[in-house]
Amino acid sequence: MTDTGHAPDTADADHKWLAEAVNDLRVAQSVALVRHMPMVIVGNGLGMVFTALVLHQFMSWQKLSPMLIGMAYLLAPIALSWWRLRRRPRPLSVSLQHLHRQIGYSGVLGCFWAVCLVLYVPGLGCMPTALLCFGAAFLALGAAAMLYVLPLAALAYAVPVLLSAFCVSLQVSSPEAAIMTALVAVLGASTLGVLRANWANFREVVRLIQEKSQLLHEAQAVRRAEEEFVENLNHEMRNALTSVIGYFDIAANPELSQQEHLEMIEHARETGGLLQVLLSDLLDVGRLNAGRTRLALAPFSFRHLVRTSVVSASSAINGRDLVVRTDIDPSVPEILIGDAARLQQILLNLVGNALKVMESGTVVIQARYRGNFNPLLEIAISDDGPGIPSERQKTLFNRFSRVSEVPSSTGPTVGGWGLGLSICAALVELMRGDIRVVSEVGQGSAFTIRLPLHEERRRLPRGESSKVPMIAARRPADFGALQVLVVDDTAANRLILRKMLQALGCRVAVASDGEEAVRLCGEHRYDMVFMDLELGELDGIAATRLIRALPNGSGHMPIVAVTGFASVDRVAAIQDVGMNDYVLKPVRLETVASVLKKWAR
Repeated sequence: MTDTGHAPDTADADHKWLAEAVNDLRVAQSVALVRHMPMVIVGNGLGMVFTALVLHQFMSWQKLSPMLIGMAYLLAPIALSWWRLRRRPRPLSVSLQHLHRQIGYSGVLGCFWAVCLVLYVPGLGCMPTALLCFGAAFLALGAAAMLYVLPLAALAYAVPVLLSAFCVSLQVSSPEAAIMTALVAVLGASTLGVLRANWANFREVVRLIQEKSQLLHEAQAVRRAEEEFVENLNHEMRNALTSVIGYFDIAANPELSQQEHLEMIEHARETGGLLQVLLSDLLDVGRLNAGRTRLALAPFSFRHLVRTSVVSASSAINGRDLVVRTDIDPSVPEILIGDAARLQQILLNLVGNALKVMESGTVVIQARYRGNFNPLLEIAISDDGPGIPSERQKTLFNRFSRVSEVPSSTGPTVGGWGLGLSICAALVELMRGDIRVVSEVGQGSAFTIRLPLHEERRRLPRGESSKVPMIAARRPADFGALQVLVVDDTAANRLILRKMLQALGCRVAVASDGEEAVRLCGEHRYDMVFMDLELGELDGIAATRLIRALPNGSGHMPIVAVTGFASVDRVAAIQDVGMNDYVLKPVRLETVASVLKKWAR
């Protein structure tokens, strides 16, 4: 949008979405001009009557008739236009040519006044000249104040009138001429000041309209992205649920072979994992938007974090000719202080996005560190995949922006939720860092993260080199001596968790509510308890409190919360009551194995 004194032409506009705002401004200008038409007619008409009465003292009406007829000729179209437009509804659009005609007509009217002053006023004497020049200057000042909605129209009208009044005042040869000229100059300067203020106000209005239009455009883009996300979410969830529900619909079919059963189980397991990832992403987005995400700062081994991230991400290769390589500069300290779990979440997201759109190639994780007074860890994840179009890079870190919609190296597009990169950007910002991307279609992409992480100079004890949770897998015999109590009020959840623990070799007892759990812990000694938190009248928190107070030694056994809630307040309540750890539903076999390894005595 350009500052021309009228609403600009959208043909040269950089953003087509400004067209509606430009049209609204033109409509507002046109409506304001129509409202001011009566004042234009009255002001110029009375000014001409006053001028004619003064000049009639020195010349006949016959000589003055061209001036009077000319003014009537110029004001008549304005009067007719006002009469025609005064009751019409607000127009939907106004062309730029219409505003140009208004500006041109104002210039013609101003030039007519200038010609009248130059032809009729010289030689009248000091007082009549002063009176008419002052009147003309006041007329220009009034026009400047009245035509504020169209600054160029006011300028086109006022400048000829002021210049002619000033020139005529200079031709008067009398002692008072200098004073008269100075007063005309003061009025002219005041008029120019009003014009300048109108111009500044107009530019401010243009700026505000541009900002409003841009915000509206961005809001509409977000709304469209949300609608597309919901449609995509509905489609992908139904696809995933088809594998899960469909398996159970036909699982009892005796004609299915063992291999077909195994294949369908694997499909159901994979789609269940996808749904779990989606649910976690949605919860992360909600917590980040609400400002409820807190960082758990602790010492961790960065190299160990990268190694575990590579192992986890490599599971998505699925036989493709892909390699994930690391290049950690010696400048990176062994131990850093930060939120290792969140940093690993960022790395897995970026590496996973790269692997998702590639059939062959290499993904490289590079890192280097700058210490001294402003420590900075710089991580770069680069790939030689299909790359990201430049227009998509502008909205890459917005919510619901699907980077994986670019074509893969084999042709078809690969879907995504459109949440991962926005979560990465929000987490990096929460860590007071920044994230950037450099990409070219066909040449791959490179994401760079810079985080102000401090070095931990104290060596960590053996076994605590990283706070990043490891995915553990144990043979059933490893936990064969453990007696575990499962507490859950849902039969299906009790069954699944019991089968998982039995698959790992544990001996399992079950309880359906908090009262039964407290009773069983009072009668038996267990090596570990998996405690659901939502248990009805006596919930998991209250049951744990009672178990911790038992006199038979059960108060010292590990109790692990099993919950679908992961809010800061809920985690704090779990820790306050004395629970040792928590796992989130849906519970996976590897998660159960990891918890047993961590807490089993």
